[in-house]
Amino acid sequence: MRIPLKEKITLDRLRRIEKAESILRDFLGDSILFRVRDHGELAWLDFLKRILAVIKKKDGEKLRKN
Repeated sequence: MRIPLKEKITLDRLRRIEKAESILRDFLGDSILFRVRDHGELAWLDFLKRILAVIKKKDGEKLRKN
């Protein structure tokens, strides 16, 4: 579930999830499986633990480019 059970699903919440996933997809690429979960003021990111090395590497590459 991207929105907790028994919570209202709104267009605004769905758009926030879509935007967050789009930003992450641009950063991580299409081959990484993840989900953004909307918890009101917070967003939970679910992805495979082995992906952490990829994120760290990509983050380091971006930092070096700037």
